[in-house]
Amino acid sequence: MNVLIACPTYDGQKYCVERFIERAGAIKNYKIMFFDNSLTKDYSEFLRSKEFEVVNVDCGDKKGNERIAECMKFICKYFLEGKFDYLFCLETDVLVPEKIVETLLSRNKDIVGGIYLTEYNVTHVKKDGSKYSEWERHPVADVYSPKMNYLRPLPMEAAKKNILARVATIGLGCTLIKRNVLEKTEFRYRENWSHDALFCLDAQQNGFTVFVDTSIKCVHVKEDKEMDWSI
Repeated sequence: MNVLIACPTYDGQKYCVERFIERAGAIKNYKIMFFDNSLTKDYSEFLRSKEFEVVNVDCGDKKGNERIAECMKFICKYFLEGKFDYLFCLETDVLVPEKIVETLLSRNKDIVGGIYLTEYNVTHVKKDGSKYSEWERHPVADVYSPKMNYLRPLPMEAAKKNILARVATIGLGCTLIKRNVLEKTEFRYRENWSHDALFCLDAQQNGFTVFVDTSIKCVHVKEDKEMDWSI
């Protein structure tokens, strides 16, 4: 199988890129490319000095999620113009195990990814009707709750197991996508939504399925903390 490992990145993630490169060096037999959407080319030159192929992505003055979605559109176009069978999206703040590509390929799913954690500011309602918010750590994977008609994070007890679970959305930080999915599903921006969730929901509207492999537990590295599985 011809797999493109595409690493969307920008200079704001330079804090973790050395660790990422060290871990990515263990991934063999596949083409790894960085797609840098920084405002300057300094970060690209740094990555090239590490002997990686880098493509500069011009996202104009777009910011935040809109900028990320624009970068993913570019990656999708690059992928479809090549002779690749799978896109493995690997974000530079996610540290993955050595055999992740081979494991995900063996699952033979339209969209399937490893699991990692992030923090959400969650609002809770007390019995008396008052509300309070607190930061909580959850898997970056959502399941659909028919009873409540909304998306909720995959329960932590499920994420801690080693299972292959169908989900509504996953983060694309370490996710394998078949070519036919990208031929029919575009990345897009919508205010207050992540590009990851929109892509997964749109793909399902196009008849594809989304899975998470919780046996592939990855580390999500933030500037002020490292979200591993020692919880």
